[in-house]
Amino acid sequence: ETTQYKLDVYSASMCATNSEETGDYFTTFSDGIGNGYVVLSDGMGSGKNASLESRMVVTMFKKLINSGVEHSSAIKLINSIMLTKSSDEAFATLDVIKINLDTAYLTIIKSGASATLIRHNNQVIKISSTTFPIGIVNEADTYSRNFEFDPNDIILMFSDGISENQYHYIKELLLCSNDLRFIVDEICRKAR
Repeated sequence: ETTQYKLDVYSASMCATNSEETGDYFTTFSDGIGNGYVVLSDGMGSGKNASLESRMVVTMFKKLINSGVEHSSAIKLINSIMLTKSSDEAFATLDVIKINLDTAYLTIIKSGASATLIRHNNQVIKISSTTFPIGIVNEADTYSRNFEFDPNDIILMFSDGISENQYHYIKELLLCSNDLRFIVDEICRKAR
């Protein structure tokens, strides 16, 4: 069945200095019951190991959601796996946008993730949480918040590389442009 809305997603990334591979991984998917997801993870460190951690977290989250597991239960299960998978530290952030594509109802889910910016009704809202990344502590603490969302609103998710003093510039970009590609490319160009 066709949903009333669809997601338009654009991404850009840069590797850390002296690294050939980014430690970030993201995907978009639909759960088959009218919800669209954008999932972003940043593996701790840089390069191949960080990439492996973030890819594993995102892939497990997608599989569990598509199997009908509720998001907080999925995160608890992934956290348990990350804690027991090796004697080395293995952890990654998890940042999830869930949008009901019939009602445009938005849920933001975070575990240790960077701030998310939402442009809604000509205002920019910054969503931050103080949760830990997945795989650090025994009890996975998840931040979740719901929002009304309009078809022309914009959401910006970040993994890292954006300093706190850049948010004012990003807010100005969001308020002055509707071109998602331009906004994302400008942010990436100015990021460290």
